[in-house]
Amino acid sequence: GRQVMSGDSAKIAKPERRGYLLNEYTGNREYVVLRGGVMRVRQSKHGPEDSSLYLTSGSSVSFLAGKNVLEVQSKVPYAQEYILAASSEREAEAWHDDIQASIRAEQAEMDRLVKLLDNGCTMHKYNYSNSKR
Repeated sequence: GRQVMSGDSAKIAKPERRGYLLNEYTGNREYVVLRGGVMRVRQSKHGPEDSSLYLTSGSSVSFLAGKNVLEVQSKVPYAQEYILAASSEREAEAWHDDIQASIRAEQAEMDRLVKLLDNGCTMHKYNYSNSKR
């Protein structure tokens, strides 16, 4: 694996990938751009953005029907599901790995934020529980 050394090791780089996938719902080949933890779907490479899927901690990606087809689910900003078919198993696996890595990176960032917030709020919580008695 290629390792990229960076100053801020806590920040996980999110993978980028782009290419055409077949949308099983519409039967259309759509241009999908995965970047910064967001999956954007367009009708064509330079077409307007149709929809975007935020890959947050509640999202999931799994293989369907052999290994050519991916099911991507997201809960943010509302529940969405995509069934996308790649032209080959290798391509599907590459998309799967990158989407998975994006979800994990988001999860790690959330965990870090939650820890920071928890640490910052301990005094506040303590005072609050005292004043309630």
